[in-house]
Amino acid sequence: MAATRRMIVLTNDAVIHDKETLRSAFGSVVKAIWSDFKTTNQATAGKAMKLGAGIAVGGAVARPMESLTPLQWILRGFGPLPAEFTKSGAIQVFEFTTLERALLVTKAAAAKFVLVTIAYEGGVLI
Repeated sequence: MAATRRMIVLTNDAVIHDKETLRSAFGSVVKAIWSDFKTTNQATAGKAMKLGAGIAVGGAVARPMESLTPLQWILRGFGPLPAEFTKSGAIQVFEFTTLERALLVTKAAAAKFVLVTIAYEGGVLI
């Protein structure tokens, strides 16, 4: 039995040729995606999941920044941050003010919030 070679060509006569129709079709697709995105966010426990993920990864984000999570800092009595210690564990010559410590903790918390939000919302979008 010899194999036959054939090509099947599918065509679509409904191809959009003008810009207005294309813009309208694209707009309706984007609106549908946005609607699905909002519905999925409302249907899932997004806030609780982001809070849980934030708690889970907070320390991992703060560690490379030589900071603490807000909860860790509170539990340590608003004391020195890891950035204020040497490799041997001795406190360095300088010490941050409370405001500088608060800014470092806030920076680490903001970075964690951004990373967790991007990861969660990216997953919802996909």
